[in-house]
Amino acid sequence: MRRREWRDPGFDNVIRLVGRSGDQLVRLAGLLRPLVCREWAALAARLNADVLDDPELDRFFFGADRTSLTPVRNPLREIQKRRCF
Repeated sequence: MRRREWRDPGFDNVIRLVGRSGDQLVRLAGLLRPLVCREWAALAARLNADVLDDPELDRFFFGADRTSLTPVRNPLREIQKRRCF
């Protein structure tokens, strides 16, 4: 897909998997996930080069321990009226 196609207002932003391709992606997740994470972090670093100076951005995004939001999920949904802020 070309960039102008996904920027088109008519683009529905949906990924459609053909046949059992989803099963294969799950099977290869252990291989694909680290590659996707590394590329995502590299893209974020490039897009924000003027404000970021962290060569280990992928560790920040994907390696840091995260605190579960489960205890506050419902109150936040109520406050936001189930809309993303």
